[in-house]
This record gives sequence, structure tokens and C-alpha cells, in this order.
Amino acid sequence: MKIIIGLLVAVACIAGGFASMGGNLKILFQPFEYVIIVGGAIGAYIISNPVSVLKDTVTSFLPGVKKVSRKKADYLELLSLLYLIVRQVQGQGGIKKLESDIDNPEQSPFFKQFPRLLEDRKIIIFICDYLRLVALGTKSPHEVTELMEEEIETLRHELNTTPRAIQTIADAFPALGIIAAIMGIVKTMGHIDAEPAVLGMMIGGALVGTATGIFLCYCVLGPMSTVLQKRRDAEANFYTCVRATLTAYLQNYPSAVCVEYGRKVISTDVRPSFFDVEEATSKVRAVS
Repeated sequence: MKIIIGLLVAVACIAGGFASMGGNLKILFQPFEYVIIVGGAIGAYIISNPVSVLKDTVTSFLPGVKKVSRKKADYLELLSLLYLIVRQVQGQGGIKKLESDIDNPEQSPFFKQFPRLLEDRKIIIFICDYLRLVALGTKSPHEVTELMEEEIETLRHELNTTPRAIQTIADAFPALGIIAAIMGIVKTMGHIDAEPAVLGMMIGGALVGTATGIFLCYCVLGPMSTVLQKRRDAEANFYTCVRATLTAYLQNYPSAVCVEYGRKVISTDVRPSFFDVEEATSKVRAVS
């Protein structure tokens, strides 16, 4: 919705300003120049990106498709899960008590207490994989932390592939606008013997291509790339929260301190307070 509102404001201000200067809005309607610019961009995007990026581009902005957007409630549930895990594994029996839950989290009464997280298979696998490493005998906190950081960096790179691709094609739009303008000038040169007023309209129509390319770059594709990148960075931060908490656990800190380490790396706009976390963790229960 915010994207649509922003586009409407940009179009209204640009078109309204042009009309207020005495410009003829009809001249802005150049459908064949739009075809040249947008068609060229789509063709280049298809050539330069794998099918996975093309699908991700469509689903990232397609109306009705669920978008990943981490909220305060998601972080509270994540911290509650991590708190309960640390409390369980630091108790009698250690991490061996959770082996069956780690191997089959979808059927685990332990993980079923956190339905929002259980729907996100990737984050559950991430948590279980590192708990399994600890259960198998990985003792060095430094090595496990480094491995988690490398995996998160790989994940961040994958998540930002589509935003980078969109930004690349956005940067190409001004050049595509110039191509459309040149095509319009070429067409105009074929009517060089026309009346000056007609030539002026044709040249003005050709220059609309340049303006369109710049508009699509800085008012449409560029902002959309930025929005998507911020959304993907927030998703990577979800994993960073897990890394911080598990690192504190490997340093043998108490469970309450571990989740505080995780809370501190959360972005301030969605970070729950210390008392929010305390209240949420007080409601979770161990499963024997």
C-alpha cells in the first residue's frame, strides 16, 4: 500500500507540475516509447538473471502473495523458544533431552508451542542444525559462532540477489529512455518537411522517452529495490538473533542472559523491551 501511495504522489506531482507550467498532458502519452523502454528492460532482466530470481521478483511484489515481514511478535516468540531451549539443555540431561525434538521438530510438542515459528521451516532448520552440532560434540564456541556467521552471510547474499538485480535494471532505465528518444528523433527526421509546430510536437514526444526512463529509475524501480533490500536485511537479522543467543549459551551464560544477547541485536523498530521478553518467557513451559 505504501508503494502505491508513493507512486501516486510522484505521478501526481510530476504530471501536475508539468500541467501547471502550461504543458500539454496529451504529449506525455507515448505508448510505443513505453514499449521500447519497458520491453527492453524486461528482455535484459530475463537474459541476465536465473529463473529463481525471475520468480522471486514476481512473488516479492505480486498482490496476494504472503511477504515475510518480521514484527515484534515474531521476535518475542523466537526469544521465548531460544530461552526455553537454553533452559532445557542447561538442566539435567543436557541437550540429549532434546534430540528427538531436534530431529523431528514438526511433530515435537516442544516446538509446537511456537506455531508462528514452526511455519518458517528455514529458521527452525537453522536452530536445529546448530543444536545438533553441539549434541554431536562441537565444543568450541568460537568455531560454531564463525560457522553461523558464514551461513548468515551466505543467506544474506542469497536474499539480496533479487534487490541487486532490480537495482541494476533500474540503473539501465535512463539509457533505455535515451534509446526511445533516439528512435523518436529518427522518426521525426523522416518528417523534416512538416510544419514547425508538428515537428515540435514530435520532438517533444521523443524526449518523453528520456523523461520516462529517468522517472522509472528514480521513482519506481530504485525505491522498490531499496524496500525489498530492507525487508531482506530484516529477515537476515532474524538469524543474527539466533546466533547471538546460541553464542551466549555456548559461553555458559544463564538462559535469561542468553536471550538478552539475542534481544540486543534486533533492530530498534521491532525490538521488544526487556520486560516484554521477561513476560513472554515466563509463559513458556518445558516439555518432558
